[in-house]
Amino acid sequence: MSAENVQLATRLMSSLPLGDLAAAIRDPAQREAMAATWTSFADPEIEVVRVGPAYTGEPITYRGLDGFLEFWTDWLEPWQTFRIETEELLDAGDKVVMLARQTGRTETGGAAVEGRGAAVMTFVDGTLTRIEFHLDRERALRAAGLAE
Repeated sequence: MSAENVQLATRLMSSLPLGDLAAAIRDPAQREAMAATWTSFADPEIEVVRVGPAYTGEPITYRGLDGFLEFWTDWLEPWQTFRIETEELLDAGDKVVMLARQTGRTETGGAAVEGRGAAVMTFVDGTLTRIEFHLDRERALRAAGLAE
């Protein structure tokens, strides 16, 4: 089933407007399209978790489609533009780790920012039940059981 999960993750990521998520989340038509895409892949009660580096404190959990949209609205608020490029998808059984490059410009001052992060997607019977967004790749790999 794990190869199927990688295929599902690939289809999900390719169907989202990753070229500029900040613009997409602010545009009602694109926001609606994101919601439709998400509901075709995800459990209605999905957990969406924002996990920062260890020094940022406890992860923040959102639930369901509304939580997915709230997560992105919260995350993208300070960004004028925000782009995610998938670098690699790693098979971890019922989990798939997406290693990503993130670039953007801040809303205030227009500062260019670049970073690398990861998402850990958990699938059950072909449905996405949990996704964790990590700023620390090593922590993401540990969460998926791919590193100590």
